[in-house]
Amino acid sequence: MNGRDTDEWIDTSGNYELLDELMETIPGRDGMGAVLPETFNGELAYHYTRRGEVLNAAFYSRFYSVDAEVNGLKTKVGRRRGFNDVNLFVAQTTRKEVVPLKFPDPVTGELKEYRYSYAVPIELIYRTPLVNWNPHQITQYNPVGDFYRIPYEFYENYDTYRDPSDTNGLNWGEDIKQNPNGAYVTGGGHYIQFQKIPGINRVLRQRWPMPPLSADKNPGLMQARALKHMLNQDNSKDLLRNEKVTFNTAAVTIWTNNATDGHSHRININSALVDQLATGATVVIITEYNAELGHRHALKITRTSGPNGFVYKIVDCDNNGASCADGHNKICPLNPANVAC
Repeated sequence: MNGRDTDEWIDTSGNYELLDELMETIPGRDGMGAVLPETFNGELAYHYTRRGEVLNAAFYSRFYSVDAEVNGLKTKVGRRRGFNDVNLFVAQTTRKEVVPLKFPDPVTGELKEYRYSYAVPIELIYRTPLVNWNPHQITQYNPVGDFYRIPYEFYENYDTYRDPSDTNGLNWGEDIKQNPNGAYVTGGGHYIQFQKIPGINRVLRQRWPMPPLSADKNPGLMQARALKHMLNQDNSKDLLRNEKVTFNTAAVTIWTNNATDGHSHRININSALVDQLATGATVVIITEYNAELGHRHALKITRTSGPNGFVYKIVDCDNNGASCADGHNKICPLNPANVAC
């Protein structure tokens, strides 16, 4: 699954990405509408990127942030659940059926109970109104199947082949059944991809596998992806002639300036975000993690043209205004550890 909501593949494995945004809409065992702030060891959990927003732990997440003091300055420190398992999402629950974990309160010493459910996403399924659409008013008892309620005319044509992973395994055409009230209907369940629908000139896919990331850093796979990316460019013919290839948009690496204690953060801007910056848009980006100090920053940045190249500006840092709590207030084109900025 792509790490960002864009047509360009962006590798964000191990970081906050589109998958996290989707999982944040899925409730744990308390269901929709539940609101459960999470306080552990005296620390209140906040949203990972919207740093001023208290995290609703009733919905699944794998990243969060807490208040911390770094070198005497108050800031937010990002944390990840699941230890080394980057695929694990966690939601808090109050359901008594869930076995609790018990930890002492740091102030009173009283044992407090925490209950959690866990999720590992395997497949992404987009639901449609077809599941509930019943234009022929077919009754609940339906001898040919409760979900066979869609008029067969809904689809423009029926190919003979269907993916074996589809719900009932039948080929199109075999899938059309006559209900006792005389209506010819087909299934409204979940398919890999729909047959052609009149007025829609594209393939609609409903189910997407989410393969594990165990091979994500495999050198052969990475080279294959790089070759695929280059062959998809407009100037791929130059590549095939073994000539130097220049792409129109390249990723950019910049840095924050030094904080009050001298540390900085690298900022990697992929080509999709570079394109957005070129339009004058403000983009949101997460700095690289500073392992020594245990934190990173959520930045909103813009870009303008200057006499010596592009000028990047911090619009907001951690919902704290144009300056981070630890002193970052501008962006450097080169590493400030080696070059004054």
